[in-house]
Amino acid sequence: MKSSANASPRFVKTWEELPSGEWLENDEQGTNWYQTDDGVYWHSTDDGFAIWEENETDSHQHQVDVKRDSFVGRELDNDDDDEYDDDSIKLPSPSIGIGTALIGIFIALAVIGLTTEFSIPATDDNLVIFGENSVDFVKENQILIDGLENVQTLNTITIVLAGGMVIVSALSYFKKSPWWGLSAANLSLVAVLIMATYTAFSAEKEWVGACNPQVTYCYQNIMPSLGDMDAIYPAVLSAVGLLIIVNNSFQSWVTFEPNEDEQVDFDYFDDEVDYEVDEEWRGKVKTVVLSSMLLLAGLGIFATYQYATDVPNNGPEFQISDAVGNITNGSYDVLVVIDVMDRSTMYRTSFLTIEIQINEGKWWSCKTEWSDYSSGKCKVEFINEVFDDYKLTAEERFMISEDGFHLCAGEPGEGCKVAVKMTYAYDEQEDYTGPEVLPLLTVNAISE
Repeated sequence: MKSSANASPRFVKTWEELPSGEWLENDEQGTNWYQTDDGVYWHSTDDGFAIWEENETDSHQHQVDVKRDSFVGRELDNDDDDEYDDDSIKLPSPSIGIGTALIGIFIALAVIGLTTEFSIPATDDNLVIFGENSVDFVKENQILIDGLENVQTLNTITIVLAGGMVIVSALSYFKKSPWWGLSAANLSLVAVLIMATYTAFSAEKEWVGACNPQVTYCYQNIMPSLGDMDAIYPAVLSAVGLLIIVNNSFQSWVTFEPNEDEQVDFDYFDDEVDYEVDEEWRGKVKTVVLSSMLLLAGLGIFATYQYATDVPNNGPEFQISDAVGNITNGSYDVLVVIDVMDRSTMYRTSFLTIEIQINEGKWWSCKTEWSDYSSGKCKVEFINEVFDDYKLTAEERFMISEDGFHLCAGEPGEGCKVAVKMTYAYDEQEDYTGPEVLPLLTVNAISE
């Protein structure tokens, strides 16, 4: 029979003597814990195992320690115990509002409608009108065709991205998408629409600039503006929507607080874990992001405006050439021919005066058929006048010849260096500052 000291029911010397139960995890001090089937706690001592002299506070604290160690995913001695898992911790995350999701759906559907009903059909029509099978096809049209084909590819990508945005918006409506998902989808849509606008504008601009009035009729090919591009309208709509969606998304992120019924009860933890988001920090992030977006939008608008309004000077507005006539020693020889190249400004003939210089000598005034009072040693006559409107229009041409005065020698193989000076004085303009001397035109008129 065991002694009364060692046979005490509240103490055993070895773990084999413990009542039926299960082992618990060791505490931070390395103490072994054991719970019997009837709920009694035992702990290891220097010489054995003793029943925990528990009170209400100590018992609760022990349960807290056990729950905490299990909850944060520490591995238990019993490898088969899967009651607690890392995956059981699912922290709530912010989500955008239903109104923002509906805005995303509306914008995406509007972009799909504008692209399918306007952009794609208009691009197809232009490809037919200016394509290789058209009656008026010239090689310069290939510039426009290549650009329009790229625009059509971007239009297709636009529809795909807009459809994806509808899906992301629907997921956001049902709280199944991250708070930033709709902003990312909208940003990609805006980027493609801007590319489509830029591609179409660049193609038309280069096409008009490359048109040769001496080959084809270019007068009606006016330099394009951004307002003429079909993709600009869904791009503007998407850009405005992007600002609204990004603002609302960041607002949801900054003001997000987990609902009480979704929070993990951390009151059991000894060491409190701070999961509270720093709203001030998130507010600063939101301010920086939105300010950067507005700055980039402003820079983009400025750069686009500069590009759209920058019409390069592709050469003189008038082109001079030898009249290819037989210059004689007479006084009525044709000297040069002037072709009107300008397609953006129409000069009124009644405000234009013309002078010529032979071999860098004296300047002589020329008589014009549009002025009854002009006189001089040379005269100006239209060869081809597109419109009888007293305006110099692209594709029109006129010639300058001697008018009763022998100005240029007529030896075979020799000729004259002819310089033409045109002065435009339209004093009816509001900003008129005086006569405008156009760039001098010079050519050698060679006698055959």
